[in-house]
Amino acid sequence: MIGFTILLIGIVMIALPGPAILVIPLGLTILATEFVWARIVLKKFKDTADQIAAPRRIREFFLRIKLKVQQKLSPLFKKPEGETE
Repeated sequence: MIGFTILLIGIVMIALPGPAILVIPLGLTILATEFVWARIVLKKFKDTADQIAAPRRIREFFLRIKLKVQQKLSPLFKKPEGETE
């Protein structure tokens, strides 16, 4: 019963302010201990979240590489002290 309540609160939070993206999986996790359908829905939710997060992780990986390269190369392009254009 508590799983349904939490799930319902999460669904209401989609329209109202609140952390629906956290509450809905919590309700599904509780329900998944008893119901197979909740396990299936929770697995689909996790798979979708992984697909959404994957491109972000790739972008962050390349951004870290870019920043490291910039840090290593920046001393090569600094003007010596006292030199002006």
